[in-house]
Amino acid sequence: MIEIRHLMHAVTLAEQRNFARAAKLLHMSQPALTRSIQVLEERMGLPLFDRTRSGVVATDAGQLMLRRARAILGQTDDLMREVGGMGAGEQEEIRVAVGPYAAGTVLAPALASMLNKRPGLRFKVVVDHWVDTIQKLRERRVDFALCEASEVRDTELEMVPLLRHAGRPVVRAGHPLLQTKVSSMKQVMEWPLAITARLPPRILEKLVPASQSNGGFEPAVHCEDIGLLKSLVMASDAVGFFQLSMVEDELVSGRMAVLAVEEPWLSTNFALFHIKDRAQSAVAAEFITELKLADERVAAKDQELAAFLGRRPSQMAKGRKSATSKAK
Repeated sequence: MIEIRHLMHAVTLAEQRNFARAAKLLHMSQPALTRSIQVLEERMGLPLFDRTRSGVVATDAGQLMLRRARAILGQTDDLMREVGGMGAGEQEEIRVAVGPYAAGTVLAPALASMLNKRPGLRFKVVVDHWVDTIQKLRERRVDFALCEASEVRDTELEMVPLLRHAGRPVVRAGHPLLQTKVSSMKQVMEWPLAITARLPPRILEKLVPASQSNGGFEPAVHCEDIGLLKSLVMASDAVGFFQLSMVEDELVSGRMAVLAVEEPWLSTNFALFHIKDRAQSAVAAEFITELKLADERVAAKDQELAAFLGRRPSQMAKGRKSATSKAK
């Protein structure tokens, strides 16, 4: 019979790709881990891992086993947390996988609000591209996935749609494009592009024709770190795609500028996903509410910034201060 501990050992080994590192994380000796994997392989009747120069890698059978193992471990964890929550009163930890664009704009303020209300609450956040965030949720390695929704078709997942937020091409102050009358994405695509990896197909199918490339286009930089992308755009002639609220400080200070190109397809399509048949705790329900409120605030901020795009940074800051005072 295959035991839960054998599956846990295999998943840890697959993630670490090294017996010594995996054994250390599991608080066991390397020979003990080796024996555990051997027992699992004997009971499965197939080799599950190969040792290579680059590390330990799963075989085809091992990949199948790992997908099932992660799901089983996730369901086991769900059971322990839900039953444990009945005694403790409420969930103490929320695990979220999130795409890079949604992380700083929508998720961060939602987490801040919850932590202010519940200082003892813990969050585990994994920032990854949208494909992997959904996979982590399916494997129950996280409680929620916050990411691009257009390509997700899964009847086992519950979707909470969020508002759409416009993206705009942004460049550094003094960029040559600011000296010309830019009116199309085709002109923008003539310059190096710094964007997040794995854009959704709905965006790519629009960018490829604009790039005048026969087989697609290759951005100058693919990166999941939004801070790094912003730094690259400010220090080079690369063009980035951002929501206005993502570059608020840079726009106000005059370090960045927005090109006069607006495309309806260059927008977010975020949603929050969770397992449909999984019981939601009061804390999880509160998290969903806080995320929706944060999403509304981001939309309001984007609109506010769009209204001041034609003003100088000093005027923009003054206008924003005046608007805040009136709101109070």
